[in-house]
Amino acid sequence: MHFSERPVRVWANAFYGPPRGITFKMYSSPITAVKNLDDFICFAGSGPVVLIYDLREHKCIAKEILLRSSVIHGFETRQISPHDWYVVIFGQRAFTIIKWSNLNSTFEIVVEQISSPSWLLSAYVWQFNHIEQTITVLFGTALNQIYQFVFNKEKNLKDLTLLKSFDYTTLYPINYLF
Repeated sequence: MHFSERPVRVWANAFYGPPRGITFKMYSSPITAVKNLDDFICFAGSGPVVLIYDLREHKCIAKEILLRSSVIHGFETRQISPHDWYVVIFGQRAFTIIKWSNLNSTFEIVVEQISSPSWLLSAYVWQFNHIEQTITVLFGTALNQIYQFVFNKEKNLKDLTLLKSFDYTTLYPINYLF
């Protein structure tokens, strides 16, 4: 068996052990980010790969490289309808935004990968406007800066701007600052 084809077991709660049936083939890489949506969908980041699990059926339902040449460090979500979510996937100096649908367990890429001037440590979906189809995301960086990313689907606007630069260390995740 080749190194990249070894079965790997991944589980979120080490106290109870792995759920039955969560086995798939992939390269060996640590899980660096985990986020649950509702009670049954789990996003996991492993290197540049996003793994999406259905916890009711104990299986991986999607596996996709969404951050090329970056390690995923986190997920930030915003529910936009009873069955749809925006998911911001960020890591190192890059991020992307997808739209996840619980109805048919699919996702579409809303914003292709965008590079940041600094390492992204945290993200916060600050605003979402249903009428204008605008989403605003704030990012905290390793250089004590806050960047604002505005995306407008109708106007095809993608704007990443420096919002604030601190002279002191920001030790809190960005959602505690606002």
